[in-house]
Amino acid sequence: MIEEWLDPLDATGRWALLKLITGGLRVGVSARLAKVASRLFSAICDRFRDRGVDKLRSMVATDDLLNLAFLRAQGMRGGPYLQLEMTLGQGAGK
Repeated sequence: MIEEWLDPLDATGRWALLKLITGGLRVGVSARLAKVASRLFSAICDRFRDRGVDKLRSMVATDDLLNLAFLRAQGMRGGPYLQLEMTLGQGAGK
């Protein structure tokens, strides 16, 4: 599926898409004004929708305010699931 997303993009678009799906996208002021990330997010949602996906979930650190704001601006809201985790180190979990 990712290959289909990358094929129509130029080198800059491919790099941006890869950074977006791996959580590493940092967009400069001029790109923010052009809403590049919003357009990429919308294109990804369209591709998923076209393939029958009806729910999109993302995990974002609670202190990552920039990405939380971005995802909320795209219409994402808290879902019915709660993330649980524990550190697996020496003596952990006892």
